[in-house]
Amino acid sequence: MQDQDKIHFPKNLGDDDIIAEKSDLEKFECSICLGMVRDPLFCTNLNCGKPFCKEYCLKKDKEGAIVYCPLCKNKGFRDPSYFEKDSLNRIELLCEYSGCHKFIKYCEYMNHLEDCEHRVIHCKNKNCNAQGNKKFIEDHKKKCNYRIIKCECEKEMVYHLFKKHIKKDCPEALIPCKYCDDKIKRKNFEEHQKKNGNAECIKDKYKKSQEEIKTMNKELAEKINEIKSVKKNNSNLKKEIEKLTKLLEGLRTLINNGLNEPNAIIEENH
Repeated sequence: MQDQDKIHFPKNLGDDDIIAEKSDLEKFECSICLGMVRDPLFCTNLNCGKPFCKEYCLKKDKEGAIVYCPLCKNKGFRDPSYFEKDSLNRIELLCEYSGCHKFIKYCEYMNHLEDCEHRVIHCKNKNCNAQGNKKFIEDHKKKCNYRIIKCECEKEMVYHLFKKHIKKDCPEALIPCKYCDDKIKRKNFEEHQKKNGNAECIKDKYKKSQEEIKTMNKELAEKINEIKSVKKNNSNLKKEIEKLTKLLEGLRTLINNGLNEPNAIIEENH
């Protein structure tokens, strides 16, 4: 996690940011910053027992010794007791992230800050300055130009250098031979040129072209036969249509003349 993404208990919480009994607020006021105690430690001196923000208790002087209690000069500090934790958990704090309007129990507050969907975080890829909420960063990581990828040649690199690598360096990249149109891996390309030579490449290309022409001729012949078959079927269909048309004209003539026996004409047309 980058330094700017570390979770810190918020300072200077206002009255509108805290839901608590007045007695609890007074009980858990830090005697140094005079704000709501953050990650509290208590002075072990029974005559003092004041709470302090942990960050102040763990500061050291130039000799490396832990700083004394600023009120009674006692050197010992302790974690909150069960009853003190219970009192702390009755206090609810407003999430500090813009867009989140939830009030969270004191003891769950730091976990909420870590997981809050409105928390602004930075892309972890080196030299990338992108920042946004968790969903934005999750989507951004998939297409970040500074993400590390692994090429087919096993070399790792920053994504925005990948195209240049493929174009100039990658031994697994396919390079088209200008004589035979085959695509040869860069690591084998020089050997391909030496082994086959320009003449051999052209010969292979000509051979492939001949095979392609034969295949195309075969497909063309099949299409021509299909067209001939359709044409023949159309011719037979035309004759049938002419025959039926003639029959229809005969029937119309009979009807128009008022004859009652059209079968004679029908047989005659057959």
